[in-house]
Amino acid sequence: MVNYERIDPQNGPAACPTHDAAFEGFLFSVTDDGRIQRSSQLEAAIERDARFRHNFGEAGLSNTLLLPSGSHGPGPDYLAWHRTQMASAQVAA
Repeated sequence: MVNYERIDPQNGPAACPTHDAAFEGFLFSVTDDGRIQRSSQLEAAIERDARFRHNFGEAGLSNTLLLPSGSHGPGPDYLAWHRTQMASAQVAA
C-alpha cells in the first residue's frame, strides 16, 4: 500500500478500534453493496464465545455498513482488494 492510500478516506470503513483491528485482520469485509461479510474464523468464534458474539454478532456488528446521509462508503477497488485478502487468509488458516 502506498502512503496516499493509507490516508484515503475511501480506503475502508471508519470504525472503532475493535472493529478496525478485526477489519484489518481480515476477520470481516464489506461487499460492494455494503453488506458485512464475516470470515469463517469469525463466525466460528461467534458461535463458541459470548464475547465475540457480543462484539461481532448482529448486536455488535450490523449486517450492513451504516453510512450517514450524503456520505460515501469505501471505494469498490479497496473493498475488492480487501475481500481477496480475506479469502486468502481463510485458505491459509
